[in-house]
Amino acid sequence: MTEPLDTNKSDLTHTATATVAAWLDCLGCKPVETEVPCGDGWVADAASFWVPTMTEAKRSRLLDSIVPRDGRSKDTERFAQMSRQVGGRLTIAVEIKVSRADFLRDNGRKYGVYPKQATMTRPAHIVILAAPPGVWL
Repeated sequence: MTEPLDTNKSDLTHTATATVAAWLDCLGCKPVETEVPCGDGWVADAASFWVPTMTEAKRSRLLDSIVPRDGRSKDTERFAQMSRQVGGRLTIAVEIKVSRADFLRDNGRKYGVYPKQATMTRPAHIVILAAPPGVWL
């Protein structure tokens, strides 16, 4: 994937963004876009939507996080309920951080120690924080 040149981004940031875009593409996310305004001040480094199969939803533990087990419902019923709740598509926003300082600048505002402490609204069903190996967050 070729990303538009952005003069304020390092080579490491461009490499990390390309890696995230390739991972989202392999997951089945189409299209994958970079530098996506998501509202409330968020600009996701990469974003897309995903229509998971039941196997993918189970493997990624989406069923348990979106539709908790009640002991009676079968997985097919829970999958149908999850699909209705999210309109069939799950939105994904990825924030890429290549340094601890970059992460700390956004920490309280976007993430908080716990999601409920963040001062900004989550811009997607799934928000992923990605960092290259060796970056301690």
